Amino acid sequence: ITDILIVLGRGKEPIKKYFTPSPALEDSLKAAGKTELWEIVKKTSSMANVTFVRQDKPLGSGDAVRKAARFAGNEPFALAWGDDLIFSEKPVMGQLIDAYGQTGTSILGVQAMYTYDIIKYGVVEEGKSEGRLHECLSVVEKPPLDKIPGHLASLGRYVLTSEVFAELAVLKPGLGGEIQFTDAVDALAKKGRMYDY
Repeated sequence: ITDILIVLGRGKEPIKKYFTPSPALEDSLKAAGKTELWEIVKKTSSMANVTFVRQDKPLGSGDAVRKAARFAGNEPFALAWGDDLIFSEKPVMGQLIDAYGQTGTSILGVQAMYTYDIIKYGVVEEGKSEGRLHECLSVVEKPPLDKIPGHLASLGRYVLTSEVFAELAVLKPGLGGEIQFTDAVDALAKKGRMYDY
């Protein structure tokens, strides 16, 4: 991944500052003889092209993803929500990219969950399985415990085709006037255009 877009909400400007190169900091570290720190800062700011777009109003997760349409174009893209850090021997996004390579369709990263916490996540109804790769039939956001369709919960990590933007374009605002990203993912799943891994 060489190009990254970060969608910022109101009050998240420090994130932009963190990812923006700082020649003054680099010069200061170098002048102070802190070569190791200087190399880390320099390497970090050159690892990828990071750009930003602002979500002016909190209109939901779907609206935030819509802000990436021009950035992604017609290419598949990776999406990661910032809620969780996931430690894995093989990076999660790399696993999802490999799964995308097998299917050519959008991939939702999931985790098996057998606790009451599952109601805090998007929950997947799965179809046919091949090892850890499953046909995704539907996704329900934060279902009540008596209506969970399975025990696979979203990780907030995806590899998506540009088809998701067409689904987002026709979504009507839901609860709180927000566009829910899960509704677009569910629409892809119901069309047979989504797998989970």
